[in-house]
Amino acid sequence: MNNPYDILILGGGPIAASTAYFLTQEKTADIGLLMQEPTDSHSATYQYAGGSIRWFWPDELKTEMTTQTAEFIKNLDAQGVDLSLLNDNYLFMARGKYVPSINVSGKKLVEWFLQQAQESGLAIHQKQEIISVTQQEEMWHVKTATDEYLAKKVLMALGVNNKKVIADYEVEVEKRELFVLDLPVTATEEQFPHTIIPINEGVVYIFIKKFPEGMRFVVGQEDILNSAEIEADQQFSELMAAGLGDLMPFLKEAKVEKILWGNDAGNKTLRVDQRGSLFIANCGSAIRSCVWIGKELTKRLLQ
Repeated sequence: MNNPYDILILGGGPIAASTAYFLTQEKTADIGLLMQEPTDSHSATYQYAGGSIRWFWPDELKTEMTTQTAEFIKNLDAQGVDLSLLNDNYLFMARGKYVPSINVSGKKLVEWFLQQAQESGLAIHQKQEIISVTQQEEMWHVKTATDEYLAKKVLMALGVNNKKVIADYEVEVEKRELFVLDLPVTATEEQFPHTIIPINEGVVYIFIKKFPEGMRFVVGQEDILNSAEIEADQQFSELMAAGLGDLMPFLKEAKVEKILWGNDAGNKTLRVDQRGSLFIANCGSAIRSCVWIGKELTKRLLQ
């Protein structure tokens, strides 16, 4: 049994990492973080996310969440922090809207949060498979496959895996899928906007992203294909046949270099299920809102 923490964070994604960062900046609590050992290769969705952040929304809350996050990231970039940042724009073809945005590596951002938090006193316990979270008198007892921990307060930020630990916790699960293409990206194409194209009852989005191996075109879709019914290596061909090839003929020669996918929460704003001093949090597409989320959860955990 480890020494008790004031606050114990379960998870290692954008919500857990950003909250750990902002908590440690306050320097008022003893904080630990258990890095969940992934139960499958696609449960850490942020590692497969597009990483695009725009800050103009009809919804005022989403605007606030994404604006705070984008400004924070741009400030890090100005300080020389490498987050593979690209300045781009969203182009909504059906609405004639062109709005500013940025694209970053979610993995690098999470790693930065955790490194900064650890330097400020966060105790990180790696490769922990969370088995159970139970309350014993006034303390929370967290059992992992290899150890046991006590804490006065617990933040669960395991994404869709929250439900695997708390059986009565309900979360809508959505599959996110991106096709990384082998098309060369020239200097002029680096300015290619994050283009949203309506096709049938859904949309396709095409954008440029910086990978370790270089710049790549990335394609995703919503509500056009049922990815559960089509083999992964056939889906890009199906998208082209559905109308993308006619609208974007330069993609006809492209081949899929790799497919990024993960399971994510369907809600796109922060949801917190508070059970006394246990906080269960999730938010789909959390990278684009993680700074606002981290500050909000810090405020709640320190109350």
